[in-house]
Amino acid sequence: MIFELTEHDLDNVVKLGTELNYNFPNLYTYESLNLGVNKTFILKNNNTLIGFIHVQDLDDDVSIINIIVKKEFRHLGYGDKLIKYVIEKYINK
Repeated sequence: MIFELTEHDLDNVVKLGTELNYNFPNLYTYESLNLGVNKTFILKNNNTLIGFIHVQDLDDDVSIINIIVKKEFRHLGYGDKLIKYVIEKYINK
């Protein structure tokens, strides 16, 4: 299931984010991932973080800033699920 990031999941998201950029913990805080124009959505299965997508919503433009799926879950369609979720969420805003 896909959920909006909460502080409860922040440590796991930051840990996974280091696969994108070793400096991820220094670049992103909860506020920069999930306040104002920034939103992060996490994909979990049985309470296990599978991946996340971080977007920036600037009114008429929504951009994907980061997207990552854990290595062991790649090539199984989870990245597609995250992208489709964002498209459906923002298509008619």
